[in-house]
Amino acid sequence: MANETLPFETLPSPLQTSARALWSRYLERRGAEDAPLIPQKILDSLPLILATSPFIAQEITRNAGLLKVLIDEGLLETRRNEMAIRAQLENALSEVTDEAGLQKALRRMRSLEMVRIAWRDIAGWAPIEETLRDLSLLAEAAVETALSLHFEWLTERFGIPRNREGEPQNLVVLGMGKLGARELNYSSDIDLILAYRDDGVLEDKKETSYAEFYTRLARNLVRALDEKTEDGFVFRVDTRLRPFGESGPLVLHFEALERYYEGQAREWERYAMIKA
Repeated sequence: MANETLPFETLPSPLQTSARALWSRYLERRGAEDAPLIPQKILDSLPLILATSPFIAQEITRNAGLLKVLIDEGLLETRRNEMAIRAQLENALSEVTDEAGLQKALRRMRSLEMVRIAWRDIAGWAPIEETLRDLSLLAEAAVETALSLHFEWLTERFGIPRNREGEPQNLVVLGMGKLGARELNYSSDIDLILAYRDDGVLEDKKETSYAEFYTRLARNLVRALDEKTEDGFVFRVDTRLRPFGESGPLVLHFEALERYYEGQAREWERYAMIKA
C-alpha cells in the first residue's frame, strides 16, 4: 500500500491544491496497490515534483508500474553511469522482434528515463552537468540500439554490406550540436549526419547498392526515434545539417562527405564538426 498522505504542507499554499489533485488522480487511476511504499527521501520530494512537473505527474499516472519500477530498482536515489543506462535499454529491447515492438519499447524506456532524470533534477539531487549528460546518453543509447536492430533486420532481407576488409559495415551516425557535446536539454532535438565508409553492391536479386541500403536504413532509424505514436516519440531528429541540407542525399559516402567539407562547406559547417 502506498503512503497515501504526502507532506503537501511543505509547498506554498497556492501549489498545494493542484499537487493534491494530481496525487488523488494518480491513486484513482492506478490504485493504491500499484503505488509502492515510498522511501522517506522520495516521499518528501513528491509534493514538489507534482506541483512543478505536469510531465512527471502525467507519466506516472498514465504508465502502470512506472513509479514502482523507479522506486523498487532504486533509480531515483542514485546517479547512474553510462553502462547502466545502456544495459537497461538493451534489456528492454531484448524481446523485440519487429518495428512496432521497437517503437513501443523505445518510447516506454524514454518515459522511464525522462521521469528519472527530471525527478532528480527538480529534487536537487543531480547537478546540471549530470542532467545534460544523462539526457545525451539516453539519446545515444536509443540511436545505437535502434540502428543495431534495423541493420540486423535489413541484412536479413538484402544481405550484409561489407567494407574493403570484408567486415560487416554499419551506418556511421555523427551526433552534432548539443548531442555531440553531450549537452542535450529536455526540449532538444538531435542533429544527425549519416554516412558510410566503403561503397559497393549487395548480392541480393536486385543488386541493391550500398547507397540504397543505407538510405533505407537511415529512414528506418529516423522513423524509430522521431515518429509520433500513441506512446509519443523518443527524440525529434533533424538531419538538415548534412551537406546541402534538405536538398542533399540523406546518407553520404565518406569520400563525398570529405569533398564537401574540403571544398564547399561554409565556415560554420566546419566549426560545427568540432562538437561531432
